[in-house]
Amino acid sequence: MSRKRRTILWIVGAWLFISLAMAPFMLSAWRQKRLFDKTFARYSSALIHKDFVRAYALCGPDFRRSVAFSEFVRQQASLEGAYGELSSIKQGSTVVERQGSPQEWAAVVHAELVYARNAAMFVYEFHLDGAEWKLYGYKQQK
Repeated sequence: MSRKRRTILWIVGAWLFISLAMAPFMLSAWRQKRLFDKTFARYSSALIHKDFVRAYALCGPDFRRSVAFSEFVRQQASLEGAYGELSSIKQGSTVVERQGSPQEWAAVVHAELVYARNAAMFVYEFHLDGAEWKLYGYKQQK
């Protein structure tokens, strides 16, 4: 067997080995991204329909400890006061990955909130809490 052929076989073998080793992680990441997308769609729908009880229920315990429900509602009302009624939320770039030590699932999503008079960009961070994605925090981008 020629040296070139051995090199190609070695590269293909290494690629296959790495692919098989990463397959469980990639499958898990794909599943978590799908679950996250569904959660973000539910959260977005709740905000658009002014169902703040449902939106707040998708917030994690750390978020709820730092932002009372009344403050959450006040923040949403303030945005609508400034920009008009919220009509849609467009999910932009989304990264779902394991991070930290111990490793936990986290998702960061950039979203455009489209209001009647203007649009606003936000970055949301969600964490996997048990089997459910929960809002950890958000920040408006200027």
